[in-house]
Amino acid sequence: MNSNMIISTCLMLLLGLVQPAPPVSRKVMYPATVHKVHDGDTIQVTIKFPWGISLGPEWVRTSSYDAWEITKTRRTVVITDEELVKGREAKAAIEDLFAGGKVYVAPVEPEGSRDVYGRILADFYLVPGSGKVIDVAAWMKKNGHDRGGVK
Repeated sequence: MNSNMIISTCLMLLLGLVQPAPPVSRKVMYPATVHKVHDGDTIQVTIKFPWGISLGPEWVRTSSYDAWEITKTRRTVVITDEELVKGREAKAAIEDLFAGGKVYVAPVEPEGSRDVYGRILADFYLVPGSGKVIDVAAWMKKNGHDRGGVK
C-alpha cells in the first residue's frame, strides 16, 4: 500500500465515507457429549477440553434464551398448563436438534460463570453433517421455544 492510498483511506474514515471492519468474534467452543436434556434450556453434558481433559457430567444452563418450563416448580414466574405443553415441545425440539450433529458449548464471560443453582452458564452450538454451525439460542427463538426475558 503506497502513501497516497493510506492518506486517502484515512480521509475517507475521518469523513465517514467508509466504516472500519467490526471486530471478529472468536468464541471458544468445546465439544460436548449430551447425557440428558432436562428441559429446553438445561442440558447435562460432558465437556471435552484439549489434552484429553473432560468435565462432567455437568448441568449446563444456556445464557441466551429462557425456554418454556416443563414443571411448575420455578417460583419466580407464573407457569400455566399451556406453558407446560410448550415446555415439553421445547424439550423434544432440542433433543431432536442435538440428535442431528455434534454439540459444542461456549462459555460466557466471565468464563467459568455459574448460576444460583450451580449450573455452568454457556451457549450451545450444533454442527450437523452439512458443517454449517447452528446457534442453538437463535434456532430455539426462531422456532418459538423461548419464553422471552433473556437477550
